[in-house]
Amino acid sequence: MQLYAFDIDGALVFAKEALRQVDYFCPECKGLLHLRGGLHRQNHFFHLEITPACRQSGKSAEHLHTQLYMLNLLPENECFLERRFPEINRIADVAWESRKIIFEIQCSPISVDEIQQRNQDYFSVGFEVVWILHDKRFNQRLLSGAEHCLHGLPHYFTNICESGEGFVYDQFSWVEKGSRLHRMEPLQIDVTKPNRASFQKISSLQTIRRRLTKSTLYFSHDLIDTYFNWNLLYHEYIEAAQKVEVQFFLGVGEGQQSKSVIPWLSSLLNNIRDLFSRYVVRPYKLFFQMLLERACK
Repeated sequence: MQLYAFDIDGALVFAKEALRQVDYFCPECKGLLHLRGGLHRQNHFFHLEITPACRQSGKSAEHLHTQLYMLNLLPENECFLERRFPEINRIADVAWESRKIIFEIQCSPISVDEIQQRNQDYFSVGFEVVWILHDKRFNQRLLSGAEHCLHGLPHYFTNICESGEGFVYDQFSWVEKGSRLHRMEPLQIDVTKPNRASFQKISSLQTIRRRLTKSTLYFSHDLIDTYFNWNLLYHEYIEAAQKVEVQFFLGVGEGQQSKSVIPWLSSLLNNIRDLFSRYVVRPYKLFFQMLLERACK
């Protein structure tokens, strides 16, 4: 479902504002488009001639609405949909020219190789990629290869639906052995405010330290920003996240009994407890017993 096109003057037109029987042009293949829709179907553009190679015709409504969501929020005249990079043979979903940021929206499965190649290609022309993963496919209990690949790289999730409702969000989650064992409520991010983390800022949250291993880019109200400002507004969220990390680190997280996530740590704690009992608690009990016996004589 195609929701935007160019008019004859090259201006971007959304389907809800377009006119019937007027020629429009596809942003990708430049093919001729017309408007259609009705009482029970959302207005959208369609190609007058079949063009299997054009990506626009294959994009879902969620994908297109997410693109429009980003475009409506980001600064006008700085951000562009379907920005062509002929030197690397790529077309970006959303390009923020002044900030050198590419937003790639992913609603369908994607290979690790493709993610790595896109990141490398855009990096070669001076852009950093921020991935927006739709939670119909991603952010499930079992992590995809794509999500594994994006550890330490900027990526967020979206719940934007076919009607255009929803937002882009971040969250705290605990991942272990390919499974998302715990996740907290979403944090709606502000995509208009990118930031760079300072190396002087050290996080006590392992999840945040992992994120900053490959990139310092983050956005206002995401997990990293929430941590850096947690004393001001988000202390309950960060305190809850810290508690979850400690529980899983000690092996008492969700679905776990006494089995530790880290066996050597559990063994160490048991040894310390045994030594304390043997050399502190037991002698104290014996000494106290001797005092009682003497007092009774």
